[in-house]
Amino acid sequence: MNIREIIANSESWLRRRRWYDLKDQKIKSIKLFWSLKIGDIYLTVIKVKAANRTERFYYIPLLIEVSTSSHYCEEINKLYICEAEYYPTYYNSFFTAQSQNYTNDLIIKPYSRLEASRIVEPITGSTNPVVKIVDEKGNSSILKSYRKIYKINREFLFLKKLQTKLSNIPKLLASLKHKKWGVFSIITQYVKSLSDGGMPFAKNLIEYLEYSSDLPETLAWKLGEVTARFHNCLIDDTELFFKPEDINYDDILKWKNRIFNRVKFLGLTSSSLETHIKNFHLHLGIKKVQIHQDYHLAQLLYTIDNDFIILDFEGEPGRDYRELLVKEPAVRDLGCMIRSFDYLVYSILSNILNLKDDKIYEVISKNEKILEWRCGVIEAFLMSYLRNIEKEVLGNFVDFKELTILTLPWILEKALYEAIYEKKYRPQYLYIPLNGIQEFTENLHPMFQLIKHYV
Repeated sequence: MNIREIIANSESWLRRRRWYDLKDQKIKSIKLFWSLKIGDIYLTVIKVKAANRTERFYYIPLLIEVSTSSHYCEEINKLYICEAEYYPTYYNSFFTAQSQNYTNDLIIKPYSRLEASRIVEPITGSTNPVVKIVDEKGNSSILKSYRKIYKINREFLFLKKLQTKLSNIPKLLASLKHKKWGVFSIITQYVKSLSDGGMPFAKNLIEYLEYSSDLPETLAWKLGEVTARFHNCLIDDTELFFKPEDINYDDILKWKNRIFNRVKFLGLTSSSLETHIKNFHLHLGIKKVQIHQDYHLAQLLYTIDNDFIILDFEGEPGRDYRELLVKEPAVRDLGCMIRSFDYLVYSILSNILNLKDDKIYEVISKNEKILEWRCGVIEAFLMSYLRNIEKEVLGNFVDFKELTILTLPWILEKALYEAIYEKKYRPQYLYIPLNGIQEFTENLHPMFQLIKHYV
């Protein structure tokens, strides 16, 4: 069986891949669009056409084995089809000092010297293949490939832009690109960390509820500072992709419709939310810029130096290609992070108090100490951000109260996004974003108390 026949018979294999996003579609055809054999590896670009005319192009490097015990291989007609990134062969073939350009189609760009590897450790939690590489000298790096093909890869652009400007990101060490299809894989610095960004906040919350009176203001202040530096470094009038643009009425209409469509999908009513949705009009006069889009605590590493490293610049999951490239106000990232604080609170308290879904909202909304913690974290985070952000991002006259009001509709927008995601994939957690939406309908979110305080 040749590689073309293997791809043609790969539908059941594809449907079991986490990165495959047409699982709910009936497939009309699967075709090999481009391939290149290098050693034991088949680099392939496949085209999948669904019955509803949706088309996707995927990059899949494959190893074909006659027998294997790997979890990343599956049998197709007595051959084992393996995703090549989970084997040292892939990394060694393209990124080490011994690698070479095999064809004019591929562009292999080393930014640092990389040594050969014998150990590859899969990293779970990512949609795309991500592995930790340990080379022969004991040095570690991260290999990430992109299955869904986009000719403009926003993560690659972000990493290149920020390399010399921001220390709070992993260094880009190498890339593998195709002249037509764009970025296939990147190698980045492995950053030693204590945990993701949520752990220190979770630890403080538990201690605060049990015996402590110390709010994590220093942590939140540091995160606000890092977030502001991140946004400042993305401003570049000389490069179209990163050039700020004025927000217009079409933008506001699009954001409103996004919320209304999500409310309709969830079977909710929008009347109690319209006051907050109207706040989008206040964005006229500020800029839209490139932002993270999926900014939350799990997208951060918390380091031994009590600092934060920002990860994963692919954009918000579920967006189409055009939506991944659009510019939005920087305060949307703030809204996403505040929703992440909300998520952490509900998750921690649900576990600590062992409460059922229908009881936790009542406890959280009436507990003064929980409200104090949430207000303290959000206030420190936003205040630090405001102190460190440049006027090119927010404008000249944004004060703390105005910043909270500008951020409000984005917290709601993210909660609605989360509710749709959980409804589809993790219904056991649907209560968390639904409670977040209820906090808006009843004006009980901590943001409303902060706004009153700064009147």
